[in-house]
Amino acid sequence: MSNKLTSFKKLSVINQENKIKININSNSKENEANPEEKLDNFELNNLEYDKAIQLDKRSFLKMYWSILQREHLIIFTFFVRNDYNLVYVKLSRFIY
Repeated sequence: MSNKLTSFKKLSVINQENKIKININSNSKENEANPEEKLDNFELNNLEYDKAIQLDKRSFLKMYWSILQREHLIIFTFFVRNDYNLVYVKLSRFIY
């Protein structure tokens, strides 16, 4: 019976598309944010000060470029490809 309970406490899920392994554990220490996980530019720009000191190791130019990619319409529309926005939405925003 105890083996079944421990198997429910530890569960691992594998995402086949991205090949990412996610572990869900009952321990509170393991549920905290892992500093080694990859955060995108938007998440890094919106971190709290204490967390940003620990996690954000970008140079000034990389931070400036990430803000330009998000805010400048021409760069956002034509040069940024790795965001989750549709091309049609980008073009309509640019034209409008």
